[in-house]
Amino acid sequence: MRIYPKNWNSKFYFILFITAFFGFLLPGEVDAQLTLQVRVNRLYACIGDCDGSFVNSGPSEPRWFYEARDFPDYDGSGFQGGNYQEPSSNSCGWRNRNTTFFSSSYQCNAPTNIQFQWEAYENDFVGNDAATGNQGLFNFPVNYAASQNGVWQTMNLASVAVNDNDCSINPGTWDIEIAIRWTGSLQTPPVQNNICTAAGQPALATNGTVYTFSNLCATVESGEVDASPGNISPSRTTWHHFVAPPTGHVIVSTDHGGTTFDTEIAIYHQTGTICGAPNWGALAEVGANDDIVVLINRRSRVELECLVPGDTYWIQMDGDDATDQGNYQVNVTNQGGPPLPTNDAICNAINLGTLNFGGNIGSNTFSNLCATTQPGEPNPSAFAPNQTVWFNFTTGATVGTEVLLAASNDPLNRGDQIDLQVALYTSSNGNCSGAMSEVGSDYFTPPFAEDLTVNCLLPNTTYWVQIDGSGLNTEGYFGLAITDNGIARASNDDICNAVNLGTVALSQTIANNGMNNFCATTQPGEPAYPGCLVGINQTVWAQFTTGSSLGYEMTFTSTSDPLNIGDNLDLKIGVYTSSNGLCSGTLTALDCSYLPDAPGFWTGENLT
Repeated sequence: MRIYPKNWNSKFYFILFITAFFGFLLPGEVDAQLTLQVRVNRLYACIGDCDGSFVNSGPSEPRWFYEARDFPDYDGSGFQGGNYQEPSSNSCGWRNRNTTFFSSSYQCNAPTNIQFQWEAYENDFVGNDAATGNQGLFNFPVNYAASQNGVWQTMNLASVAVNDNDCSINPGTWDIEIAIRWTGSLQTPPVQNNICTAAGQPALATNGTVYTFSNLCATVESGEVDASPGNISPSRTTWHHFVAPPTGHVIVSTDHGGTTFDTEIAIYHQTGTICGAPNWGALAEVGANDDIVVLINRRSRVELECLVPGDTYWIQMDGDDATDQGNYQVNVTNQGGPPLPTNDAICNAINLGTLNFGGNIGSNTFSNLCATTQPGEPNPSAFAPNQTVWFNFTTGATVGTEVLLAASNDPLNRGDQIDLQVALYTSSNGNCSGAMSEVGSDYFTPPFAEDLTVNCLLPNTTYWVQIDGSGLNTEGYFGLAITDNGIARASNDDICNAVNLGTVALSQTIANNGMNNFCATTQPGEPAYPGCLVGINQTVWAQFTTGSSLGYEMTFTSTSDPLNIGDNLDLKIGVYTSSNGLCSGTLTALDCSYLPDAPGFWTGENLT
């Protein structure tokens, strides 16, 4: 009987063959490859008759079965081999064969050993037909460094003792000699395989340029990041980097005709030093994608917003599993629009310049897109901050009575509205590092625009503007205009700056209808006439001189808004003399008048 090799399973080999075959058809895998071959150089046997039976007209016809496999089995082909019969011969000696029976090709990794097993038997169809002994594996190391490309390297003999009961007449040893040859070379992993070598490559442009690369024979680095985690499950990763554009808005895509396999991508923000050794902790994930449309479009696409302009971002490129490798195309496309704001932090506030008397500063080109709030950021009385941006301006030497801060919602119709909130501050040291004191704040909706009017800003002072969006529409485009009303504030706030009305003589009237008490204060020690002037607030002063001849009665009339400018007040009057006729003298109260007006009925005040 014939004894064939153990575990010969044709179905099993068929499955392996199909898998390997389709593996070699992966698009893009047409680069370098190494082919490893095994052949039988020669065989030795003393045949004669092994079991004492001469059937088939003569001496035994020896038959050998031998097979080999690579180890590690990178190509999945398992054992390859054959069944060979020698012509009839009773002589002892070598039989030259030179038959190649194993051949496999590799792209990324080559086996370090060939495992070889064989058996021999008498082929006369009598008894067990066995002359084999041990079928165990012989292991032959493949020394690529010590051997030459394309040259057969003869291995040591593999011997089987023929001494079992079925071959008792002519026991002995049968030998087989094999040789191994390799040709070609393995594919070199791409330079982008390691993040620290990829760092030396040019950054990808963000103008949509499509780049072609390969992850053929790429590997995974020790400790390499896994997005989210598990979204990528790295198997054959490559790395690319780009610098975020001013808009902070890009799309990263492998959805191009030159992408030949099922891709996965993850994007990371570089927050620290990546190399010497890879510092994976310096990568913060900002997005990842496997399939654009599951089972339909297996390429990858990630849209990213709020990237930090000028910062470096990394693309981790991979296939769905280790079999997904080859050529791919990738691009990074800036989605356009205005740049992201750089004034998210108060110390990066946009300087709007100097606000002069009657002047206007500002622009319609601002946004708070992707803004945040800082730890410890001032919390104004009118709203709670959400996504703030900051501005500052400095008042000139002369400031009007009112300043209007007008924040306009999407003035250029860019399509992203914002429900605006406005606050104004001064700093304890004039810089962003000082303690902020609120001057005023405002929020009311609708409309989404917001105005804040503040009075009596100090000259030559830096002010800080906080712009925010409410929870209704937190971020968007806006304009900011700051306007000085150009109305001169009271110059006669102090008694020594009193307006001189001139000299009043008998039957004469002196007057000035252009006065106001805008931004006036009270001086330390300023007199308050007992009874009617208690609780003085914003006083201004005028003076006059009496002529040489006077009547017995004099009338003082104060009129609210005589020129109909549109700002009334509830007036009070007090009259004094000075001990030395100057502002520095001791004041003596003569008389005063105050009758409270009803709101909307500003009748002024008369004192006789």
